[in-house]
Amino acid sequence: MNTAAKQTNSEQEWPISVGLFYQQRLTQFTQSIVKELTTLIDVRLVRTFSQLLITLLRFRHRNQGLLLSELGEHLLSARQAPAGTKRISNLLRCPYWSHTLIQTSIRAKAQTFYEQLHQQGQRVLVLWPGRRCG
Repeated sequence: MNTAAKQTNSEQEWPISVGLFYQQRLTQFTQSIVKELTTLIDVRLVRTFSQLLITLLRFRHRNQGLLLSELGEHLLSARQAPAGTKRISNLLRCPYWSHTLIQTSIRAKAQTFYEQLHQQGQRVLVLWPGRRCG
């Protein structure tokens, strides 16, 4: 009977630990972006940015999009959905940053990773956006 109880507990804990693992990885991956954003925009908008990324990972599904109001609800709570939506709207309308900040950071990480693999003598395959095959 204890074994069944342990299995149930681990089954319940597993999604949480997996979620925390990916949340930590996302935090590590976006650390440089968040640091740069902190110098450009209000810290509350930076916090919204980080929370929004986590929310997108948690609730986005390829067959189902998310409306801004749904994101706002997931960002805070059902009762605070309008406030969450407003936070996201404020972040997106902020003139002191743009998508190029994220794009540049991801490109730099990819370049560093490529160089590390290349130096180790590993074969590296790269997808090049904007190029057509055939």
